[in-house]
Order: sequence, then C-alpha cells, then structure tokens
Amino acid sequence: MDLDDIPPIDKAVAILGEHYRNYVVIFQEEDHPMTYDMAYSDAYNAKGLLHAAKEYHNNFLECVTEFEEDEWEWSDCEEECEDDDD
Repeated sequence: MDLDDIPPIDKAVAILGEHYRNYVVIFQEEDHPMTYDMAYSDAYNAKGLLHAAKEYHNNFLECVTEFEEDEWEWSDCEEECEDDDD
C-alpha cells in the first residue's frame, strides 16, 4: 500500500498515536459542511478532553467567566471627566 492511498485522517491519527497517549481529532469534509466526524484514542479520555476544550472555549474565547452573574457597577464618564478637569 502506497502512503498516498492512506486517507489524511488515518495519517493524522497514526502520527498522534505515536507521540501522544490521548488525543481527539474532529474533522469535517469540505463536501459535507453540515456533518463532522472524529477519531480518538480512548472514549473516556476523549470525553475529558472535549470537556476541557469546551471549558477553555467558554472561558477564554467567549470571555465567559464563573462570575458571569455578578452585576457590574457603571459610572458616568461625565462625572469622572469633570473631576479630572479640576
């Protein structure tokens, strides 16, 4: 079998399997934009990795924090600007 005959996802999984104990690969074919598939090393570890990735996404990319329910206190800029001019 020629290396060019191996699907790209199988190549990626083989490389990841050589270097990492646990991995999750989520991929989407260009011809099918409404579907995805995934490959992983272990179902239990994949669940943990996906959960950690979701938390990372929520905390850092969407700027959602655990203090989301706290209310912000806003002050008017006019009051602060007048104080600075004196």
